[in-house]
Amino acid sequence: MSEFHITSTQPLALNTTNLNSTEDVKTLFLREVHNYIVANNDSKVFEVIISKRLEQLNNLDNSCNYEGNLDAKYNSDTMSALVEDTTLFGVPNFYHYIELQSLSLFGGLLPFWVEYKRYTLLLDNVLLKWSKQSEQAALLARCELEDGYVAELVQNIENDERRFLTQFADESLPLSSANTLMNLETFVRQQHWYEMLSELELSSNGEHFILYQQDNEGHKTLVSSAKIQRWREKMIG
Repeated sequence: MSEFHITSTQPLALNTTNLNSTEDVKTLFLREVHNYIVANNDSKVFEVIISKRLEQLNNLDNSCNYEGNLDAKYNSDTMSALVEDTTLFGVPNFYHYIELQSLSLFGGLLPFWVEYKRYTLLLDNVLLKWSKQSEQAALLARCELEDGYVAELVQNIENDERRFLTQFADESLPLSSANTLMNLETFVRQQHWYEMLSELELSSNGEHFILYQQDNEGHKTLVSSAKIQRWREKMIG
């Protein structure tokens, strides 16, 4: 049984001096969490928090068989009370700080996790922005359609250095990042399929069908994609 106890812990105050807006505070918190994760090599912090909270929820004496997806469970009144009034054993205090600040600034841990995923995707793009890019790609099939649309079957999108625009960011991204961002925004943020967050790397590697539109200047806008899972790979996996 997961252990927890009542605490009067209040959200730790961020140093908001000279910050002009709520968005500045959010960005500061994103940076703070990212620095913690990198410094402590603690990339599973979100999964650990959620696992422990779900265990608590399921082990409560008055639990009523909380069913539904992750979004439904995390939005229950009982889960809200757990997050606000209890802390977790066996993990750093910073974990509960993340929970409380996420609730205050983003409406909860799950929406914050989405925002953190987006933050790291765009941060990685800044590091790659000035590196030399290749327009070559390992294509298994390609078909040019009307109005500048192109359909392709890409063998390993993680090795594709071409840059694509999306409707979710102002700057272009490498194909693997553009595809991940598109799935993050479309399925996780909009549809609340938070279960995808722990497996989002599937969007950034392997064989994919992609559809994009290319303008007269050669700019490519990713429209849709689908991961291809070969039967042989399923059998081996």
